[in-house]
Amino acid sequence: MKMSALGQDLSGLKPFDIPSKAAEAKVELDLATLKLAPGEYTFAIHGGVVAKYPSAPKIQPPPSAQTTAQTATATTSASTEQPLGKVAAKPADAPKDIVDIVTSEPLRIRVLPAKK
Repeated sequence: MKMSALGQDLSGLKPFDIPSKAAEAKVELDLATLKLAPGEYTFAIHGGVVAKYPSAPKIQPPPSAQTTAQTATATTSASTEQPLGKVAAKPADAPKDIVDIVTSEPLRIRVLPAKK
């Protein structure tokens, strides 16, 4: 997953990659490259990845929602018989590709003046 910094002062941070299944990641900031003046900075890291998203199972209305004639017909056939009040779920569709946008919590750093 390609990640980059959100924040005016850290726009010089080059985009970097994090494995999409990583639970955590570390980022090292090269202060010499970023040329940050002493002070406090708040920024966030964000990026996106295409991921498989499982779809929800399709829900059929319970037989009690059918007319009594339809219910009588349905309960006479062994293949469609089910107790009243139960909701039948059909298998879900195949997972679909979605773009998942990931943003970190705000991060704060303090840059101290160089020691003389």
